[in-house]
Amino acid sequence: MNNEVNNKMQYFQNSYYVDLANSNELKISFNIWAAVFGAGWCFYRKLYAVGLVYFFIYLIFNSILAYILSNTSATTVTVISLIFFRVSLGFIVNRIYINRSLKEIDKIITTEDQENVASKLKAAGGVSEIAVVIYYVVSIGFNVCLMLAGIKL
Repeated sequence: MNNEVNNKMQYFQNSYYVDLANSNELKISFNIWAAVFGAGWCFYRKLYAVGLVYFFIYLIFNSILAYILSNTSATTVTVISLIFFRVSLGFIVNRIYINRSLKEIDKIITTEDQENVASKLKAAGGVSEIAVVIYYVVSIGFNVCLMLAGIKL
């Protein structure tokens, strides 16, 4: 394995987040950016399944909350559900992200040739700007369609 991969492996092995992922005890960490950007952060970090699940659970929860609090303004309902879901995501996403990353790193290191490890790690990791753009375009389009149909969530 080349020095770049060795250096990164040493960094990840000594990282607070790897310790968090490997810990059997419940350690709390909070990801402020996941809380601010919600599912958009998940798509940015290539957590596509988590982003989709978050988005659909948020829609369902928001719909139920809007029905239960039908006498309350839609803005209040949205703010309540946004705060609840964004804060929840901020608390759980670090563990999900690091566990997925460690599994992906282990899979690549054990299945790839020594020459291909660095390029495969680079391709698997990082971020996806295009996924974020697609997510926000689809999300805005979805909300516009709901508004045009007169559906309030």
